[in-house]
Amino acid sequence: LFSKTQTDVLEVISFFVTCYEHGFNDMLFGIRKMLALVFNSEKVIKDAVINAYKSLYLKSDDDSLQGSIQIAKQLLKLIKDLSICEREALEELIGEFAISNELDNSVIKILWEFLATNEQSAQNRLNSLILLGMIIKR
Repeated sequence: LFSKTQTDVLEVISFFVTCYEHGFNDMLFGIRKMLALVFNSEKVIKDAVINAYKSLYLKSDDDSLQGSIQIAKQLLKLIKDLSICEREALEELIGEFAISNELDNSVIKILWEFLATNEQSAQNRLNSLILLGMIIKR
């Protein structure tokens, strides 16, 4: 991931995404390490990371409310157990999604609902608040 050769980095990003999409959940470690690359000065690498996260966390099989709930839950799963550095990188990534209107308003509404309801765990409510804060900063 942190090679000086651009093609190496792009191949590793593609590898982690492909493995994770095919159910290799152990790749979550690599997926999270990719977050740091959102600060990369090379636009190609930064764009590859943004597109990877877009395909992993902002896509749903369903365009209805259930799809928005699925995306919100994926984002909550992503933010769980992040280090401080990873959280800063996620904030940058979420900001990029907010600026480019990649985050659907229905997903934002679901996060608000998760925050407002006592049916969610305290951790989910806190993570919803953190995600909403990241979105609002942009």
